[in-house]
Amino acid sequence: GSSTSKSLWYDPVFCVETLANELVWCKRHYRCTPRTHYSGVKPGAWTLVTQDNGMVSEERWTTVDAADDLSWTVLHYSGAAKKAGQSYVGALLCTADGLWPEGAREEGGEGLERIR
Repeated sequence: GSSTSKSLWYDPVFCVETLANELVWCKRHYRCTPRTHYSGVKPGAWTLVTQDNGMVSEERWTTVDAADDLSWTVLHYSGAAKKAGQSYVGALLCTADGLWPEGAREEGGEGLERIR
């Protein structure tokens, strides 16, 4: 894109557990474009587009919440590969070490309700 483009490229590498309980590493090349969330809020809402085996997938990602120190964040996504007739939805709790945030590790922890 041009130097004034608001889109960016995102190249994640991630592990998927198959229905046969095998772990498969995957990578994608996404074009990410900011969008306005239905609530009218713009920061934290993105549209991601990629190709997977020739099928175009479009995903809408939204930042749901984050710790003040950014030690964790919750993201929601929904997407579709329209030509394949597939759609999906999910959420991620992201932390630097992959563990639950400190305040949410024990049952009844004060941080747990905020994350739910």
